[in-house]
Amino acid sequence: MLFYVAIECSPIDRKDRDVESVCDEEHKARANVCADKLWFVGRRSRKYPENEPELETHCKQTAKLIACVKSYTDVCGKETHKQLANVMLFTVKQIDKNYCTKSTKKHELMSFSVCGNRIRDQSNKCMDQFMVELGKSNAFETRMKVPHACCAFHELKACIMSSARTARMCSEKSMDNYEKYITSMAGNTLSLMCTDYEEDSDKCQHLPHLPKGAKYSKAPSVIDGFGSILDDD
Repeated sequence: MLFYVAIECSPIDRKDRDVESVCDEEHKARANVCADKLWFVGRRSRKYPENEPELETHCKQTAKLIACVKSYTDVCGKETHKQLANVMLFTVKQIDKNYCTKSTKKHELMSFSVCGNRIRDQSNKCMDQFMVELGKSNAFETRMKVPHACCAFHELKACIMSSARTARMCSEKSMDNYEKYITSMAGNTLSLMCTDYEEDSDKCQHLPHLPKGAKYSKAPSVIDGFGSILDDD
């Protein structure tokens, strides 16, 4: 009987060890970096490609970064976290495909890339504030987490576009294309989470204020931050 149990348990133990090795802090940190590089703004995000060679490199990198994130979230993510990751990564993949292969989309991207890169310092500050608010949203009870995260994103977008409007190299057309890009990159994620707190809604103004204090740390990454918002515990 003891021999039988040992034979039956060994594959399970090996599988558990394999999962544990993939789901350690090192792999999580690597996936978070890859996810942040896929996001359209942030200190770990990539600069926008300003010419065809840069765009080609950007597009090749995107596929590798998506695989990097999925290698962690597919194995280690909770169901809600995994669902959100899949939505975010699918969105990035589809948007990237459009901007990498369609001439009209390439032209749109090139029209705002210089503008987006020139305001990188300002937009990174917008992103820093967003990550703080995303982290603070987790201090609320479950039903209030998502509304605060959605409203924080709307503030992020407004902050970036405000920075673009004050930059001399950002024309009206380039800003329109930039805003369209930001909206499309986050569109499916917002549709999944934010149906009751859309950009043009006044509900954000009536939410309770976010908590204050140093104990509320910012979210470690975009995908991890949103995933924590959706987790029930």
